[in-house]
Amino acid sequence: YTSAKSNKTETLLTNSLLFPYIGKISKQTDVMIFLLEGVSESHFTSSVNNNFNKKYPNWKIENFFISMPHSSKSIYTLLTGKLQIHESRPKINDNDAKFSLPKHFQNWGYQTSFYTSQPLIIENLEQISETFFMERDDQISLSKKFPSFSSFSWGIDDAVLLDRITLDLNVNKPLFSILYFSNTHSPYFVSDRNSFLLGDKSDSFSRFKAALN
Repeated sequence: YTSAKSNKTETLLTNSLLFPYIGKISKQTDVMIFLLEGVSESHFTSSVNNNFNKKYPNWKIENFFISMPHSSKSIYTLLTGKLQIHESRPKINDNDAKFSLPKHFQNWGYQTSFYTSQPLIIENLEQISETFFMERDDQISLSKKFPSFSSFSWGIDDAVLLDRITLDLNVNKPLFSILYFSNTHSPYFVSDRNSFLLGDKSDSFSRFKAALN
């Protein structure tokens, strides 16, 4: 998702091989990547059409998939373009970090951040977030900053990530942020604040659809 903070023409970013929108966006454009657990293309597209395209026709939202085992290895591939198929957990390479996607945006004057509704201790995400990003928050820190949101065994209500990124909108820098949602991961958490109809609360698919919406 990209949103322009200003209509003023700015110097364009370069290196289109790194990111498909580089060369097409200005240095005043916020870039946000939403990561969802276990969401198929059909369900993703349906949710975007129902909740974004009709309400916000100027937004650009596209889906992509990284077919790698374990979430952290997929995230490492997203950030660096490098595969670590034979590793149980990603092993951070200094050169990979230096030329990673968030480091490029940081060099262009962006504030970079990684916010997730699950604990960073899972699958080496703590080291990844510390190495690649300027700002980071997870279930533990977010539950302290936003105590009104419900927590559960593997995370916190995904809606807290929207409150967290809202705080950054006052920063005097463009934003490159990854929001890593966990509620669509089985067994699918749905908070009491969720306004979408669940149907049968004991039905896993009903919980999944409510968590996704």
